[in-house]
Amino acid sequence: MLHPKDRADSIYRIDFDCLKKEGIKYLIFDIDDTLIPRKTHQISPELDKLFKLLKKDFKIFLLSNSIRPKRIKKVADALGIEGRALAGKPMPFAYAYALKKLGGTPKESAMIGDQLFMDIWGGNLAGMHTIMVKNILPETFWLRQWMRWMENKLLK
Repeated sequence: MLHPKDRADSIYRIDFDCLKKEGIKYLIFDIDDTLIPRKTHQISPELDKLFKLLKKDFKIFLLSNSIRPKRIKKVADALGIEGRALAGKPMPFAYAYALKKLGGTPKESAMIGDQLFMDIWGGNLAGMHTIMVKNILPETFWLRQWMRWMENKLLK
């Protein structure tokens, strides 16, 4: 349950064509340090371009535990997709909500995120294909630093 099915250095290194061939139709992305740094809502031109391409082949939803719903809405709106803050990851109801919004099933869906104990564990509990990416920026908060240390120990 605590191991991702796949790993990548960033979302830009994921083989989305391979996912499509494997029957994945729905993508659920974490936001903070997966798509953009935690303290911004600015979308890079590179991210915008990637999502325009992805939306041709996949239905996408953003799922975040952020306590800043307005920020999450700005990110989702900028990318032209739906999203949810205060999601409750890794609890299965968070993923069930996203799948209901997408109209998909766990077998047809992939969860992409940077946190083992939230994104990957929750995606695995929900029966989804999981992809762990490296966090964009180093952690500065002591609790997240400890979690990253634990993640590295478990992944080894």
